[in-house]
Amino acid sequence: MLGDNFLSPMFSLLRRQDWYLNSAIFFLALASFLILFSINQLFFWRQLIWWCAAFLIIFLFAQIDWRPLINYRWIIFSIYGASILLLAITLLAAPTIRHSRSWIVIGSFQFQTSELAKAALIILLSYFLARRHISIANWRTLLITSFKASSLRVCLLTL
Repeated sequence: MLGDNFLSPMFSLLRRQDWYLNSAIFFLALASFLILFSINQLFFWRQLIWWCAAFLIIFLFAQIDWRPLINYRWIIFSIYGASILLLAITLLAAPTIRHSRSWIVIGSFQFQTSELAKAALIILLSYFLARRHISIANWRTLLITSFKASSLRVCLLTL
């Protein structure tokens, strides 16, 4: 009986998964791993390690209830502001890598700021759409909001 109580949260967690989506992800990962293994085994092992680490992080983040953060407007705008600041730093101080200035390099670690900006824009738009869910039936409200939220980011990405 003690074992049933211990395993119950784990089985509940497994039941809540979207197994159609997870099976598609696993299939695509398996196909890419097979291709990488046939090309270069070093790349295969690196990709496998990073994929496992990313899957673990995604799995852990899925356990957090993020809904209370919507009540804190300053968190949403801080994330978006930080992404805009990182895009500006990239524009001004990033080295040229493969004829492109889109990576911030810190030692041996390279970070592409546009990826954070994409996530920040998604968070900002979801905040707005959650707050104004009735007014988004008007297509002009949706277009104007999307334009306002993405215009600065697009300008920094295209420079």
